[in-house]
Amino acid sequence: MYGPYLTYLSIYLGAFFQAPPFIIGIILSSMALTSALVSSQLGRIVKLVSLANLVKLGFVLQALALALLPFIPQLWLMLIPTLIIGLAMGIMPAALQTYIAGVAPLEYRAAVMSINSTMLRLGQTLGPLIFGLVYIYASFEGTFLYGAALALVAAIVGLIGGKMIR
Repeated sequence: MYGPYLTYLSIYLGAFFQAPPFIIGIILSSMALTSALVSSQLGRIVKLVSLANLVKLGFVLQALALALLPFIPQLWLMLIPTLIIGLAMGIMPAALQTYIAGVAPLEYRAAVMSINSTMLRLGQTLGPLIFGLVYIYASFEGTFLYGAALALVAAIVGLIGGKMIR
């Protein structure tokens, strides 16, 4: 999700809405602020919703937010999807790490967590590049919708895979 959101949303806001850098920074910062607030409450949230379901919910929220982006008609309304993405990012990283650590066999836990971190960094590195190719052929709208589709696929894989693990 680093490709469509962190890389291309700021460019989109400038190109489509002619937003100045300060306003773009405020909009993007709303995601970080929301993420920090939600993640600070994750201990309470986990008492209500399982880690596995939080991860799935995070992917669904990312898909929803990314799917909304190309259809937002006014700049200030961009806060809606960025707050939704902030909610997802406040939930997912910690929930996913905790879930993975919990399902990995003790003797392989360090290796599994290392592989997970490596894959996360690889995704952060390749995401903007891959979505750059999507942008070339499908513009901003396609970039956001393709990102939404990938997040939705991840949620579906989680639904299917989660049933197989249990």
